[in-house]
Formats: sequence, C-alpha cells, structure tokens
Amino acid sequence: MSARTFVMGALHHARASAVLMARAGRDRVAREALVALRRAADGAVGSPRPPWSEAPLQLTFRPPQRWANISDYEAFVLAALVIEAGPEAAFEFGTFDGYSAWVIAANSRATVWTLDLPPGTFPRGNAPGDVEAARELARAGGVGALVRGDPRVVQLLGDSATFDFSPYLGKMDFVFVDGNHAAPWVEADTRHALEMVRPGGMVVWHDCDRRHPAVWACVGTLAAQRPVRSVPGTRFAVLVVP
Repeated sequence: MSARTFVMGALHHARASAVLMARAGRDRVAREALVALRRAADGAVGSPRPPWSEAPLQLTFRPPQRWANISDYEAFVLAALVIEAGPEAAFEFGTFDGYSAWVIAANSRATVWTLDLPPGTFPRGNAPGDVEAARELARAGGVGALVRGDPRVVQLLGDSATFDFSPYLGKMDFVFVDGNHAAPWVEADTRHALEMVRPGGMVVWHDCDRRHPAVWACVGTLAAQRPVRSVPGTRFAVLVVP
C-alpha cells in the first residue's frame, strides 16, 4: 500500500467519524475537526474521486492540554493513521505530557515505548520552541503526566543522541518522531526510526513545517529518496516502509 493511499484512506475514515460526532452534537472539537477533515480529504483527492471507504472508525482522543502539543485535528488524524496501521508495537520520540502516546495506545493494541529527556533536563541544540516547551512541561506536571501509570505505555528516559536503541531495531510497526527539533537530533531520530520500523510499518513525523527548519530539511531530503507524504492541514509527514 502506498503512503498516499494509506493517508487518504485514514482521512476518509476519520472524516466519517467526525460526521457522526458532529451530528450527535458531542462537542466543539468534533465540529471543528469535521470542517478541517472535509477540507483536507476533499481537497487532496481531486476529481474523479477514488473509492476510499467512508466507514467511520472508533477514534479515541481528547483535547490537548498544553500549547506545545498536537492539535485537535492532528489528534483525529493520528488516531486514524494508527487504526489503519494496526500496530502491535509502537515507539515515540518525544513524550512531552504523553498526549500523543495516549492517542496511539488508545487506538491500537500496541505497547507504546516513548522516549524523552529525564525531568529537569533541558534540550540541547537551541531549536525554535524546544526550551520554552520544556519549561512549560515542568510547570504542567512533567514528562508523561497524562500516561503515568498507564500499563500500555512504557516511559523511557534519556537523550536520543546517546540512547541505546538496539532492543527496538526492526521490531516496531509504528514510529512517531516528535523529539528535539535541532538538526543533529532530527537526523539521528529519523535514522533510528527507519532502523526500528518493520517492513510494512509506518513512520510519522510531527512539526514538518517551515517553523521547524531542521525537520523540514531532513524530511525533505528523505522524500527525494522515499515516498514520504504530507497530510493536508497538519504538520505530519508519513512514510509507509515497503
């Protein structure tokens, strides 16, 4: 399955889920997600429209609690991608408060290993927003606050530049890259992600935009060699590994 087919199938499933939520009047997030999903899915499909499924998924998400987190729409899309991928094992670079790890775990049967710096440690590299995010996180309950004690999530502490990834190589079905945004870490995390993911698995990068030039450059370079796809309306880039 190509990355484009995977992404667009997930978008159509997610849009159907948002339709049900919005019709039920569940909450503001559902209505806003529905608008964003319709714009992204319809705008990217073009005409004539391929026969992607409109069956809803049982998406599980909750509004992010911190400013540096994934958006509500991104939570919908991440949940849809996870359900489409159906991982048994997942790895995350950059826990922050644990919201994205929670979304991955809640929408799959996977054990999620998530890596972040030890408490009280500030990211090196001076990437835009990283130090400010670390300070906000310290005030908000610390690393992994939303998944603390969750048996589905294994919290790992360390710097990804020196962490030993050997136990995870070739064993992951889904890898989410959202760690240090400075170039040496983005490049190392990307290399390790590609080493960890199994054939047929998925790698998703967050913050792939021009506000994060190292992520943008690293993923752009990779996209010249592999079929990396962006997800409309998000800061995600997606690779389905052959």
